[in-house]
Amino acid sequence: MASQIQTAHTPALSDTAVRSASLLHVALLDEFIRLTHEAAGQEGDGFVRDSLDETLTALCRERDGYAVMLHGPALLPHAAVPAA
Repeated sequence: MASQIQTAHTPALSDTAVRSASLLHVALLDEFIRLTHEAAGQEGDGFVRDSLDETLTALCRERDGYAVMLHGPALLPHAAVPAA
């Protein structure tokens, strides 16, 4: 039987539910990373571009946290964030 996680806001959750939610969060982060990278590449204002680059760094760190939770500390493919 799957283990259960109890939080203050939800009833007990199965590992499957937590994994499904985490995978959805990763997919959403990947899309937001892609959109932010695209916007940074099109931005002419250096200040705005730097701000978007900082946002990309934070989003990638957040994504890495989900990846470690899902797969452990193994080497994982990161969201494609090519150099601008």
